[in-house]
Amino acid sequence: MTTPGMTVLEESTLAVASGDESAAIQAPTVSVGDLALPDVVALLHGDDKDRQAQAAARLADIGLHRPATLAPVVPQLLAALTDWDDLDAHRDVVRALEAVADWSLKPLRSAPEMAALRRALWDQRSAAARAFAAQTLARLMAGDQDLLSETWEELAQAIGHQANTHQVDGMLEGIRTLAGSASGRPWQAQIRALAEPFSTHWKPQVQTMARHILDDLEHNSALPPYLRALKVQRPHQPPPPALPETEAPAPGAQYVSLRDLCQLPLPEQIKAFRPLIPNLLLTTCEIDEQSLRDRHGDFALRLATNANSAMVELTIWRQRGDQDPALLLHFGETSNGQLQIYLVVVNNLDAERFDIDYDSAGHPTLLGLVARNLAAEEAALRAGLTPGQVRAGLGLVSRRLLPRVERLAAAWGKQYIFAQPLAYHNAILLERWGFFYLTGQRFMEDLDRRFRDGDLAGRLDGSTFRPLDAGRTVRGRSWAIHDGILGEPWPELHMARRVGRLSQVCTFADAVF
Repeated sequence: MTTPGMTVLEESTLAVASGDESAAIQAPTVSVGDLALPDVVALLHGDDKDRQAQAAARLADIGLHRPATLAPVVPQLLAALTDWDDLDAHRDVVRALEAVADWSLKPLRSAPEMAALRRALWDQRSAAARAFAAQTLARLMAGDQDLLSETWEELAQAIGHQANTHQVDGMLEGIRTLAGSASGRPWQAQIRALAEPFSTHWKPQVQTMARHILDDLEHNSALPPYLRALKVQRPHQPPPPALPETEAPAPGAQYVSLRDLCQLPLPEQIKAFRPLIPNLLLTTCEIDEQSLRDRHGDFALRLATNANSAMVELTIWRQRGDQDPALLLHFGETSNGQLQIYLVVVNNLDAERFDIDYDSAGHPTLLGLVARNLAAEEAALRAGLTPGQVRAGLGLVSRRLLPRVERLAAAWGKQYIFAQPLAYHNAILLERWGFFYLTGQRFMEDLDRRFRDGDLAGRLDGSTFRPLDAGRTVRGRSWAIHDGILGEPWPELHMARRVGRLSQVCTFADAVF
């Protein structure tokens, strides 16, 4: 009998409590997908293994699409990192945490979260937990010299404890982050001492990772600080949005995996990536086309590859001791086997250098991301450079370099080349090179309208970086945006080009560069 005001669920609970099982009414189970986030997280520690697995899968899916949503529950996710029963559910929790870390390291910086990561370093049941902890701590350490000093010994000991296991390469990937970072430069001796024994490990993948660490140590001593800083700033790029086709393109018959190329011996890697280097660049820099040696007999090519992340960084140096490389090409492979370009720099080493990468006190600016050298930027602007350039280029990217990238992409069976423009002028140049927008075309079209007769035109006040006619040129708009005219950071735009096909996207009609 139902008491007035009692819900069916309350009556069911009362009947069971009184021992009247026949009167009990089974309350319907709410789908995990309909639960609020705190309730989903709570299921991770429940006794129902099926619901636990569903909750973990749900959290991994949230991380894939909305990682910022998981930031408030990072402490609970870290608790579940070392307290688990079902391996599949545990892997989903790791995926959720990886998504948060790729989005932002801020939710993992506080003392309790750092302590949880340190505990996970010693988890004997899960290589995935150990690898995530090592990689995340290393990324945090790469941006914090004090934290590196406090945490290095424990991280090194935890990796040494796993030296004879077959899954230690995941932890070593964190050491590679440090080897390539500015903060890791004073620690090169310690990093080398840790990595060298693994170069003779019984597992080939561990040997390869150790070799990459040692290569990166040498590379880190040569790469300019502003380029190292940019790489550390965004060590993990988000995957590009879905392609406009109903399904992602399948690899062709001649498909070549970049990850497989990165596992080849170094001489074979050089042979595979050599077609990317324009001969005109080598001639300009007095580098022999066959031996790739400079006029002093030193090898001009530096190649850093990572098989785990399928990334390649190729640099050409005119001579040992130069402040900047003649060419830097950083690219990788997406999850569906396409080519992703992360960074391209071509320098005219005979042109004047503008020290926009350091402020007046000598601190790195990350090319204006964290600070600015206004005097150097003004000089660069007067010289016709765009934001982020320390020297003029050689005009090789569109005429020489990109055609080589496209030909090699076609030879590897790739169908798309992805790119993420870091500034307004980059986006316009990518449009001219036949790229189309996966995200951001409406934003770019709106910018054009705003610079022509909208609010941005009204904000051009005649100052150094906002001259009254800045809206008429690509360079002028880019400098104004760099100067903060938008009132918000430059957004993440995603662009793509179909191999062998030019798109006709134009968001700035009749533009003068």
